[in-house]
Amino acid sequence: MAAAIAREVHALDPSVAPYELITMQEQLERSTSPQRVAVTLVGVLGGLALLLAAIGLYGVMSYTVSQSTRELGLRMALGAGSSNLLHLVLSRGLALTGAGSCSALAPRCC
Repeated sequence: MAAAIAREVHALDPSVAPYELITMQEQLERSTSPQRVAVTLVGVLGGLALLLAAIGLYGVMSYTVSQSTRELGLRMALGAGSSNLLHLVLSRGLALTGAGSCSALAPRCC
């Protein structure tokens, strides 16, 4: 097909010769490849940031629960159910997460 196109172009204008013949799909892929690489890189780095945030949150929650082991034991001895303890731990974790998010998202004033 490339030879036929080159003949037709040469028949229309003998001083013009096609340099490279590519399909529209190849042209589209060439023109959008930098954007695809950038989007992929942003996605990978965003996933890594999410993973690191989850690991950090797990560490903070683990430390908080380990520091309040005696309190949780005392609450269990006084009759608190496991759902009450779970609610207590999750509410403290949510408070810590909210405080961290607010401090990270708050605009810096100079």
